[in-house]
Amino acid sequence: MGRKLNFIGIILIIISLLLSQVESKIDIKNSDKRFLLFISLNTFTASDKLTSLISELEYSIKQGDHPFDKVIYGYVSVFLSAYYHKNKAYSQAAQTIKKAFFYLDEVVEQNPTNWRLIYLRLRMDAFTPRYLGRCVVAKKDSQQLLENININSELIPMINYMYARALFSCDQVTQAKKIMAQLLQENEASKKIARYSFTSVPPWLSIEKTAVIQPITLESD
Repeated sequence: MGRKLNFIGIILIIISLLLSQVESKIDIKNSDKRFLLFISLNTFTASDKLTSLISELEYSIKQGDHPFDKVIYGYVSVFLSAYYHKNKAYSQAAQTIKKAFFYLDEVVEQNPTNWRLIYLRLRMDAFTPRYLGRCVVAKKDSQQLLENININSELIPMINYMYARALFSCDQVTQAKKIMAQLLQENEASKKIARYSFTSVPPWLSIEKTAVIQPITLESD
C-alpha cells in the first residue's frame, strides 16, 4: 500500500512539473501566449473563462497594438455565443455572434492584403451554421486565397475543402460535392480532410499552425 501511495505521489509531482512548464512557455512572450491560447480555444467551455478572456481582449484591442487580438476575440465570441445558445440565452447569443463577425470582418478590412487574416476568417466562416449567412463571405475568401500564388501549397487542400463547405451552405450542393469528390481522389492529406465531409470540423492542421497562426502571432509582437 505504501509503495502504491509513493507511486501516485511521484505521478502527481510529474504532472505538476509538466503543468508548470506549460505555464512558463505561455509567459515567455506575447506571441507564444497568443499562439497557445488560440489553438486551445475549443477547450474553453465555461462561460466565466470566455467572458474573462473577452474582457482582456477588449482592453488589448483598445490599445490598438495587436490586430490578431481581433481574430482571437472573434473566435472566443463564437464559442461564447454557442454557449449562450445552448443555454437558451438567445438574445445574448445573437449579440455575441454579431460582435464576433464584426471584429473578424474589421481586421480583414483593415489589412486587406494579409492573406493569413483572410484564411483565419474563412476557417471560422466555412463551418458556421447556414442560418448565420456567412457562406457568401466564405466563398469570396476561398476564391481569393486560391488565386493567391504566395500561399503555401500544403494549405490548398484545406482551402478547397472550406470552399466546398461554403458552397454547400450556400445551397450550391452539386459544385460542393464535385470539389469534395476531387479531394478524395488526391493525396492522402486531401483525403483525410475530405473525410470530415459536410458535417464535422477538422482540428488545426500542423501546416495551419506553422504557416498561418505562428507568423500572425509574430506579426502582432
